[in-house]
Amino acid sequence: MTFFTFEQYKKILSFTSLHPGLALSIAGLGAGLTEAVVVNPFEVVKVSLQANRNAFAEDPTLEFLRKFGIGLASGTISSCVNIPFDVAKSRIQGPQPVPGEIKYRTCFQTMAVIYREEGYLALYKGLVPKIMRLGPGGAVMLLVYEYTYGWLQNNW
Repeated sequence: MTFFTFEQYKKILSFTSLHPGLALSIAGLGAGLTEAVVVNPFEVVKVSLQANRNAFAEDPTLEFLRKFGIGLASGTISSCVNIPFDVAKSRIQGPQPVPGEIKYRTCFQTMAVIYREEGYLALYKGLVPKIMRLGPGGAVMLLVYEYTYGWLQNNW
């Protein structure tokens, strides 16, 4: 995420009259601040949960619901992040709009064409069915992994 935001800040600052060295420094500062504000709170929660793995061990129902919620959230978030790439893949693999003319060539070029011609929301076509499939799928996968792993640890 840091490199992505750095590139975005650098691109924005290229339109200013700032000295290139100063623009790069400000872009780096912006990327670091963005990382601190957006990513670090999640890191703190993750590390805290990992360090205190048995925090929910007294209550199995709460542990089940926690794992289900984490799996559901991760499946949903991954679907939201992945869907523009999935839309582009489908356009590239599907029939081209004009026979004999290749309109969709690469992933990012295809996403740019879709955005320019159809708008931002067109990159998210099919998101709801994907979330309905992969959100619960992420929850089930995490639960199966966690309980299978726990069973194997206790019985092998």
